Amino acid sequence: MGWLDPIECKAARDYLRLGQVAEAARLLLQSKNRDHRAVRQLLGEVGKRLVEHAKAEAELGHVEAAWNAVELAGQCVTLEGEGLTLRQRLQALIAEKKRKEEQRKQKEQWAAEKLAEAKQLADGGEFASAIAVLELLRADGFPGAAETLSEVRLRQERFTRAVADCEHAVGAGDIGLARHYLEKLRNLCPNAVQVRVLTGQLAALAARERSYPGTGPAPQPAAVQSRTQSFVLEDVGLVISTDQVAVGTPRGEDVQLPILGRIHRRHAVFVRDRLGWQLMVCRDKHGQACPVVVNEVEVPAVTTLADEATIQFGDAHCRLCFRLPVAGSLTALLEAPPGSSASIYAPPGQMLRRVILLADSLIIGCQKPAHVVLPTLPCRQVVFHWQEGGLHWSVDGAPANMEIPGRSWHPADRLVYCPAQLIIEATWDEAERLGRMMLDPQSEEKMVLRIRPWNRAD
Repeated sequence: MGWLDPIECKAARDYLRLGQVAEAARLLLQSKNRDHRAVRQLLGEVGKRLVEHAKAEAELGHVEAAWNAVELAGQCVTLEGEGLTLRQRLQALIAEKKRKEEQRKQKEQWAAEKLAEAKQLADGGEFASAIAVLELLRADGFPGAAETLSEVRLRQERFTRAVADCEHAVGAGDIGLARHYLEKLRNLCPNAVQVRVLTGQLAALAARERSYPGTGPAPQPAAVQSRTQSFVLEDVGLVISTDQVAVGTPRGEDVQLPILGRIHRRHAVFVRDRLGWQLMVCRDKHGQACPVVVNEVEVPAVTTLADEATIQFGDAHCRLCFRLPVAGSLTALLEAPPGSSASIYAPPGQMLRRVILLADSLIIGCQKPAHVVLPTLPCRQVVFHWQEGGLHWSVDGAPANMEIPGRSWHPADRLVYCPAQLIIEATWDEAERLGRMMLDPQSEEKMVLRIRPWNRAD
């Protein structure tokens, strides 16, 4: 180093000793003494080292770093030979990378458009076309395609089931139930052809005023204010609130629970007191005790019932299981176990598979503890409970309202009406909605619990 060399030469050599070649190059390229012999020599040395650095980066696959190094070298010296070849090769690699990046962006945009198209097809009920599009996207590994495909398939299953249920309700002339399923269809696929067709069919049905086919005019709704009022809670069971429930045949007098089977007109009586439930055996016309067996032990007169007791009326096939599902509650369930011929006698259209002996409260929940468990319930629980003024209801975990035919309803009024329907609507976010559907395809964001009069068809 000459003592007359520009000061930047010393700084550049310091950078080179530290291996900071790019900093040395930038310093020299900014020099006002570019034509000085020492500066030109240093630029030549820096250019060669930058080319070597570019070669090393290129071998490691660091194309951008190699390109930056060789471009900087080209500003220091005139590239030729190996340096020029390296620059051309890197330029081709970068051009190819940009081309692929552009293709990737175009493909992502195309995939986004196809996803939107699939969702639009699903909204219109064209599930087969939507699934075909999503299968193609999933095969190509596009993000979100697999999740959307699962959602559409679950949606298709729910839509198909709701269409069948709505058609069945329309065919049975049940306007209320048909409206419930039609609303579900509108939420699932608002633009589907089936929605328009069923809307027209429901309008024609309503015009004929056939809310309760085969039973005459629709009964006027009234609040359930007496324990003597029994009613059917659809898909749950027959609800009886009296503290004495007589079991017998449909022709039996003062029988609250008519059963089809080889039993006497008035066979036995369930009695509730503050300690629990007892079963009292009735006498036949000859003064003999009607045959009743509890847990394989014949009952001559009266017995106290415990949870999970099996009760046999008459022959061995007419059996009911007595359950007390919630600790501390005297509300009991009567259900026919597998293989039992015992069935509850009811008018056409009222499917009764369970009897609820409502003492204090009836808890319907999506999981235990509850008297009745409905996994598809869109809330934590629904409670029916007796208090001053009558039977009241409450819903925990979702908004709800009581729809009463021909009457307005106020949120402060929590009485149970019959006939009526309790409408529960979930407020799930997208993640919770998809999670519930994955766990149970039958999970519903909206549920209607229909409350119907129980009329014995004697």
